[in-house]
Formats: sequence, C-alpha cells, structure tokens
Amino acid sequence: EMRSSMQALVRLSGSRLLRRHTGAAVRSLSSFDGGHAALDTPELSTPFYIPRHDYVNYKASNVFHMKNAGSRYVALNRPDALNALDLGMIRELTSIYKDVDSDSLTQLLLLYGASDKAFCAGGDVAQLAKQNPVPLGQKAPQMDFFREEYTLNHMIGTLKTTNQIALLSGVTMGGGVGLSVHGQYRLCTDDTLFAMPETGIGFFPDVGGSWFLPRMERHIGYYLALTGRRLNAMETYTTGLATHYIALGQIPRCLERFMFAEDLSAEGIESVLDEYCEAPNVEDCGEDEILPHIEAIERCFKQPSIGDIRTSLMEETGEHKLWAHNTVTMMDRASPTSLAVTLEQLNRGSHLKTLKECLEMELCIARRFMAGGDFFEGIRAMLIDKDAQPKWQPAPSHDQVLE
Repeated sequence: EMRSSMQALVRLSGSRLLRRHTGAAVRSLSSFDGGHAALDTPELSTPFYIPRHDYVNYKASNVFHMKNAGSRYVALNRPDALNALDLGMIRELTSIYKDVDSDSLTQLLLLYGASDKAFCAGGDVAQLAKQNPVPLGQKAPQMDFFREEYTLNHMIGTLKTTNQIALLSGVTMGGGVGLSVHGQYRLCTDDTLFAMPETGIGFFPDVGGSWFLPRMERHIGYYLALTGRRLNAMETYTTGLATHYIALGQIPRCLERFMFAEDLSAEGIESVLDEYCEAPNVEDCGEDEILPHIEAIERCFKQPSIGDIRTSLMEETGEHKLWAHNTVTMMDRASPTSLAVTLEQLNRGSHLKTLKECLEMELCIARRFMAGGDFFEGIRAMLIDKDAQPKWQPAPSHDQVLE
C-alpha cells in the first residue's frame, strides 16, 4: 500500500520541481509511465563498464579519460577520498572539457565516479582549510581552487556541441553537484545520496548554487541549501535534480549501448535513456519525504529572513509538525553566518541572468570566507578533529551580510 501511494505521488508531481534553465534537461515524469523496455542485446565479452575495483587500481591519474567515436568517457578516480576534487583533478578535467568543446565531432561526454561509494563527495575543502586565513586585500592561495573550479562549472554549463550525462551513483555533494547539475542529463540510481551540505561546515552552497537552487519550484532549493538535507534517489529524481532514474543493474548495458551507438544527437541520447531508465521504485531507492511536505516547505522557506523561516517552521502543526521540528534542528546545527549569507545569495541569484554572473558573485563570497571565521572552524570540527562541536560566530546583522 505504501509503495503504490508513493508511486502515485511521483506521478502527481507532474513536471517536477526544478525549472528549466540553461544546461538542464528537466523532463516530465509522465514520459516514464510506459515502463522499462527490456533489451535482447547479448552481453559483450568485454563490456566498457569496467568493474570499479579495476579503476581503483589504476593510479596513473585521479581522472580516467577515454575517447570513442563521437563520445568521451571520464571517470573520477580518487576513491580513497570519495572522488573529492583537488586542484589537480580540476585542472585535468578543465583540460578535457576544453578539448571536448573544441571538437565539434564529440556529441556526448559521460562522467561518472570510479568508486563503490561516490560519484564525487565535493571539493577537498579540508586541504583548503589547512592553509591559514588571509585578510582581505592580500592574495589568498585558496582562491586558485575556487576560481578554477567555478570556471570548470561554467564550461560544463556552456558546452557548444556536446551533451553531458553524469551518473550520480553514490555520494554526490557540493563540488560533485557542480560537475553534474549544469549538464544536460543527470542519472540517479538506487544508491544516490545527494546534498548541498555547505552551511553545516561554515560555508555556502557554491558551484553555481545561486543559479540552480532559487530556480527550483516552490522554494525547495532554499530548503535544501539552508538545511543541507540529504536526498535519496527518489527525492533526487522527483525534485528534478536528476533528469532520469536508472536501476543499478541496468547501468552496464546502458553504457555499452552508448559505447556503440551510431546516433549521439540529443534525440539519440534520449532514445537510449528511455530504453533503460524508468520511474524509480520505492522499494529500491527509498520513500520520498519531500513531496508530502511540499506545501509546508513553500510556506516556510519563502519567508524573508532566517528568523522568520524558523518561526514559520515552529508554527507548523498536524502532519507537518515533526518534519518542521527536524528541519529546525538541522538549521540549528549550521553556521548562523552561513545561513544568513546563503539566504541573501539565493535571493540575489534568483535575479541574475546567467550562470556566469552567479559564479562571479560566488567567487566574491568565497573570498570573504577565506578571510577567516566559520569556514575554518567548521572544517576543523567536522572533517579534521571530527568532534562535531563547532564554535560558530554569532549571527551577523543584515548590514554585515550585505557587506
């Protein structure tokens, strides 16, 4: 009964919650109601989808890159760090994307993680925090990382002739979201765990968060940004952050089909995806806990200040009361400075016209955070000492946030 009711909720969600924007191919759930079309193609003796442990043993590079006729296959290969991005990986990826963008014959780039646990857990912020804070007006070495990461995000979102498919298997957070959400197709699967958790480490949802988060329907992007809420596959799909759902067992065949596909135009890509992708199954990828509270999310997170959002949550009653209490708890764990900055960031981002403008704004915000404060304390508490007891600075005034 629970399974059938959740599937009904999925179908009723209509066009889903992420509005169309540059680089996003958000499709209606109804396009998957026809179910999965099984293939009778025999298994290949040497499938392209090499077992992940083989990639783990491939230590020549943290980024594995293979060319094929009309397509590229790129694997993030830093499994010991959940494929977290360091500056070297960002530079390798930038070189690959520059080459792809200059090659008019490359129609498809397929990006995925060489790890049993993660697509990409984000940027390697622990390494950044080990460098000392730098006062404004001086050169901060951490800014090389952010500048080149955001440049890569923009490059992905503005590829001229190439469509990207990102396979969001396992942990997909922060910088991993930036590698995927600006591309055309994002495939979640049974083990997807998606989040923008930056406020919990004293930072803000960057990598283009000010572009895609405020453009999600019904203020759900504000909810995700301010709480760091982790989404399972069902939720990632119904919110539109993933364009497709594919069962884990179908991934090898799907990748093989792309490897030998003759038509890699957008229509050809979608034809292959439609063969292998389907509406997610509650039993495989978890219940959707967002859709039942979507009205409460909109009601609370459209408020103009963090204080007003918190008050609105505390006033929720009935079926939303426990959800609202848990949401307040998540926000109370976050940096007050990060919450206030994030709300202002998303409000401003909602009025900016391009991804480039949003990333430029985020670069300025990142520089302020590198001057000291909650970012360094949050990384210490959550990732280095791991005592989970950050000593946050007091909540800033509105004027301080604007500054």
